[in-house]
Amino acid sequence: MTFSDKLNLFNKWSIVSAAANLFSFFGCFFYLISSLFKYFEIEAFIGLGCCLTWFSITRYFANTQDYTIISRTFEMAIPLVIKVMIGGLPVFVGFVLLGVCLFWPMRGYFDNVPNSAYSLFAVMNGDSVGDVFTGTTMTRLVSGQIFCYIYVILGMCYI
Repeated sequence: MTFSDKLNLFNKWSIVSAAANLFSFFGCFFYLISSLFKYFEIEAFIGLGCCLTWFSITRYFANTQDYTIISRTFEMAIPLVIKVMIGGLPVFVGFVLLGVCLFWPMRGYFDNVPNSAYSLFAVMNGDSVGDVFTGTTMTRLVSGQIFCYIYVILGMCYI
């Protein structure tokens, strides 16, 4: 029996459930001794536990005929979505770094790498297109327009 066959026999939802229980347990334990921890850390543990618990509920959809489409969609779509994201990541990172290099004076949009990534992700999803286009063209007229046009075409169509 190959390793992948053995891996298919293992229920992967058990890992999600165990992680949810561990996060919830440690979050509650940290809350009991809250003088040693910040509330942000406690809330993060409890929140991750609740989130993973709700995610693990989807495994029960496979037992119901009406809801098997949901679990099959997750099983089929998630690997494909991850492959597409990994394939488009170099193009996205390239535009993020180009945006920082060209338009760094735009405070809040391209002044550092995380803000550039947030701005370009928002543009890719159709948010802030006008704000980013106006800001880049005010910073550098021609290169701002070329940057925005190429990124919108690639970001919305390809990535």
